[in-house]
Amino acid sequence: MDALRPAEQEQITAEESRAVESEMVSLLYRQSWHAVAFSLMIAAVVGNALWPSASRVDLVVWATLIVIAFLLRLAVFLAYARAAPVGDAVRAWKWPYLLTLAAASLVWGLGVPWLVTDLSPLHKAMGFVFLVGLAGSALSTYSALRSAALTAFFLTLLPATVWMFATGELLAMSMAVGGVLLAIGGSRATNLLTEILSSNIHLRHELERARKTAEDLARTDSLTGLQNRRAFSEAGSIAVDYCRRHQLPVTVLQLDLDHFKSINDTFGHAAGDEALRAFGQLLRESLRSSDVCGRLGGEEFAVVLPHTPANEARIVAEKLRVACSQIAIDFAGERFGFTVSVGVASGSYDLEALLGRADEAMYQAKLDGRNRIEVASTVHGVATAHA
Repeated sequence: MDALRPAEQEQITAEESRAVESEMVSLLYRQSWHAVAFSLMIAAVVGNALWPSASRVDLVVWATLIVIAFLLRLAVFLAYARAAPVGDAVRAWKWPYLLTLAAASLVWGLGVPWLVTDLSPLHKAMGFVFLVGLAGSALSTYSALRSAALTAFFLTLLPATVWMFATGELLAMSMAVGGVLLAIGGSRATNLLTEILSSNIHLRHELERARKTAEDLARTDSLTGLQNRRAFSEAGSIAVDYCRRHQLPVTVLQLDLDHFKSINDTFGHAAGDEALRAFGQLLRESLRSSDVCGRLGGEEFAVVLPHTPANEARIVAEKLRVACSQIAIDFAGERFGFTVSVGVASGSYDLEALLGRADEAMYQAKLDGRNRIEVASTVHGVATAHA
């Protein structure tokens, strides 16, 4: 197989990056749904702890904001579950997640300092410890997507850290220094976790692509890009069986390049390869997507035409014959062309039998002068000539 061109490699890389991002967003939704309810429970614990000392009005306002943030995040999760997106569609759900996560984080990051600002140093320390715990849990909970983890971590912890510095109290400032150190370590840890997860997903996609490439190589003729004999036999059998089940006509063409040995002898095997490539391209461009086409070996090709009776298949074969005769190949300063003989067979739902009769008809076309089409009769072993 030829090496990928830079543009093709860039396209594969971009597609793979989008696939990895989609998978990480999907993983984020799967692994963090519990955090929505968890934040509500923690809010109840904080509210209960501050109830005897904090302003009741402030607590009610903050609790209302917590519930609103909870409902917004819950709505996004439920909408995502109903939509059940796949592939690139998953990436569109990244921003709703981040925006509602940012809103919930700000309610915590700004709300707790606001509640305890006029309370004792012990209450302030307690509030900060709660925020440190939430910020720390965000690193693992949202590690599937670094932007989500950092959003939750910094919006929860940063406002309280700045506020603790602003109090001017020794204990508060000492805890704020701890918050800064935690932020530095948390950022590095988040980056490491996300990179490890992303690398694992990238590796899995690369292995999957390598597996698919290997399968394609095993099923594709590297010279013409058509299916090889094995792949043609499998796909052709499926097409024939489909026609059998639905009682549709099916026709097989057997094609063989004329005087191919003389091309190799006169111009060299590289020129013969160019002829095979050109004919393979002609087949790919001329046939329908539902048709099954393959190179059986050497200069022999075969085509299964589903839902096509013999008279229509002969028209297809004639177009291929004429188009082949018009191919001109420039090679090493020389120009040459070639023709094809075609055998046509129908009237059966047995692929091997059809190929056998089409091969006999093609051989008869060779005997009758080449560059011809022969249509096999429905009687096994007899071919009726058509110029």
